[in-house]
Amino acid sequence: MSDQILTQILHELKSLNNRMGNLEDKQETLANGQQTLLTRQEALESGQQALLTRQEALESGQQALLTRQEALESGQQALLTRQEALESGQQALLTRQEALESGQQALLTRQEALESGQQALLTRQEALEARQVSFEAELKEIKANTADIPLIRQAVLETLEITKRLDLSQKSFERKVTNQLNTHEYSIDIINRRQLKLEADLESIKNK
Repeated sequence: MSDQILTQILHELKSLNNRMGNLEDKQETLANGQQTLLTRQEALESGQQALLTRQEALESGQQALLTRQEALESGQQALLTRQEALESGQQALLTRQEALESGQQALLTRQEALESGQQALLTRQEALEARQVSFEAELKEIKANTADIPLIRQAVLETLEITKRLDLSQKSFERKVTNQLNTHEYSIDIINRRQLKLEADLESIKNK
């Protein structure tokens, strides 16, 4: 009876030893698996850190690109503003040039009218001079024929005085017309100089 009990106890002890050995093997396997998991986790954490570093680098690069893009857009806006200012200045110069050309045309028209009037006055003056010559010849003839008639003599003297006054008035008018022509020629010369300056300014703006 005691032998059976001993045998059964030994059997139980062997079974317990086997189970303990299996538990130790499983524990070692678990420890190895845990080490492997730790190693893989460290590798994942390292990879994640590398990814974070690369992401930060990408974000930094993206920020730098945005900054450069904003600088380019600002420079472009500045260039557009300067171009608009140049175009506005060019338009103002063109407007001034058109006004000068219009004024020059008006002065030329007035000058042509003055020249035409002067020509008409010259024609009338020539006619008056011809009539004066004829009148003076007639007066000489009348004076010779009527030297003894006081009233006719007085009329001849008055006529001569009127003729002298007409001649002085004609000469005064000629001087006035000449002065006006000289004034208009001076104005046209000033306008031509301004027009040349404007053309030079326009050429300078176009070259810019």
